[in-house]
Amino acid sequence: MSSRLGELAIDGDRTTMTFRRHLPYPVERVWAALTDPLERKAWFGETVIDGRTGLSEQNARGFIPGTHAFFDRLEAWLDGTEIPDWSDRYAELAPSHPG
Repeated sequence: MSSRLGELAIDGDRTTMTFRRHLPYPVERVWAALTDPLERKAWFGETVIDGRTGLSEQNARGFIPGTHAFFDRLEAWLDGTEIPDWSDRYAELAPSHPG
């Protein structure tokens, strides 16, 4: 069983963040929330996705609690519940991911 906190895999100078969430929603609904700019804006904010591979370990350690917070926001939005404040959620999660 993987942790909801996310995992880091370090391979030389590259680091990969992995999050595993089992969402009880239709795949099409989740995919639209992730890929449709208007839907994504509701829980993530306005975005331009720069899909690159490879992430430095230093950056990943800072990004992992923030990414977790965004996934929590996604789940709340899909569930129709109040979307947690990103900054508050990040502050709660950051101690679990020491840099």
